[in-house]
Amino acid sequence: MTTYSFDDLNWMVGFFDGRFQNPNTSEFYHVVQALKERYQLETFDLDHILANLKERYQQATWKIVLVPSCQSKGVSQVMASPYFMRSLIQCYPDFFTLYCPNENNIFQTNTLHPLFESLIYQLSDLPLLMATNGSQVYFRRVECRKDILAAYDMLEKKGYLEDNRSTNDFAYIIHLSDVHLGDKSRRETLELLYHCLDQELRHLKSNYAFKFVITGDLMDSPRRKNMYMASAFINELRSRYSADVDFILGNHDVIVSGLNMFRIQKSKVVAYLLGESVKKLDDIQVLLIKLNSSLHGNFARGMVGQRQLDEVDEELTTVENLDHYTPIVLVHHHPLPVHKADFLKLKWTERSIVGRVVEKSKTLVDGEDLLEWMKKRQVHYVLHGHKHIPSLTYRDGIYVIAAGSSTGVVRDDMDAYISYNLLQFDVRRRRVVSCTLFYEDVAQKQPKHIYTRIF
Repeated sequence: MTTYSFDDLNWMVGFFDGRFQNPNTSEFYHVVQALKERYQLETFDLDHILANLKERYQQATWKIVLVPSCQSKGVSQVMASPYFMRSLIQCYPDFFTLYCPNENNIFQTNTLHPLFESLIYQLSDLPLLMATNGSQVYFRRVECRKDILAAYDMLEKKGYLEDNRSTNDFAYIIHLSDVHLGDKSRRETLELLYHCLDQELRHLKSNYAFKFVITGDLMDSPRRKNMYMASAFINELRSRYSADVDFILGNHDVIVSGLNMFRIQKSKVVAYLLGESVKKLDDIQVLLIKLNSSLHGNFARGMVGQRQLDEVDEELTTVENLDHYTPIVLVHHHPLPVHKADFLKLKWTERSIVGRVVEKSKTLVDGEDLLEWMKKRQVHYVLHGHKHIPSLTYRDGIYVIAAGSSTGVVRDDMDAYISYNLLQFDVRRRRVVSCTLFYEDVAQKQPKHIYTRIF
């Protein structure tokens, strides 16, 4: 049983190579004790152990991380064995070997070491071995003990690893929300969003076009000039990233001066935004179910309505080979309460019992009905926005994934963040295999915050 967390490992590696400064070495206690056992160090002084390990790490020709799969069996169980680790250390003394804990299949950190940031894009192919010599990073899938030993031999004799994995079967869905085009403060943060996407998407290798989905509030209000800005934004995503783009309505997309446009007229702007409720992405066999939660209910909560779900059911009957597609629901309002990440400072109203009760009362009016509808139809994913708070919740076989604001409305007392989500989709197995939530500081003074979960 591993006694240290992923964050412990992340911070210790950053400390070893000088990226992170942390004089309170007691925070590394569990991971240092685990490595002391594996490296069979005699000293009991924590600072001496850490100094010894740091020297070994810096002198190692290869730093190797063993990354297990979701299930602790087979080669993943071998990786976690202290005995096996000691044998690797004895046979390959010039290498520095680490075990990456994968408890609950969640990686979360406030400041991610670049080595582990590169791991985010490989989580679909576990278990694997990751190796770096400081200038190059290699990945190789391993199925058994023999595969691990062969990889070590390859590094020792050839100085590199041959990648035996295939990226052909994976597609990427980029989840944006609450862009609020038309708000003057969004112009600069929109450029920051492009910059961040440029940096992240260059890591991704796929035979499929990127899929952008925007879960509402594309505009701050449905005025003509904002519609033109929304159109330009969508066209930029399509051309800049050679991507497919789909979106749904949010409450700001249909509200003008407090009046719901559906209740007063069939606006040209709304007609432009609506489109189909079921969209087939045939190349990756995904079915987007695009719900409008701004038709009914109040401004804050929204409502889908049984009639809309019945209409979707009827449209689904027209889809040929429906069982060959993976359905994903897109809705603007949140069907479950969402909560801020730990690093974001809560307002006193959010910390109070009253605040928590109020938050629960602000969910989608018929959120439970929607989740029950999904459960009966074996729909396992719903993406939403509205609250400007990224989150990922799992309940009764359904992943509820929230995007924050992609132009910087996620904020605490001091800082503002733009946010976007990255879903990795296994086309062959027809399921989402991982989701990463990204927070980027608008002022670029705070570190990037990342939360990744393997499904």
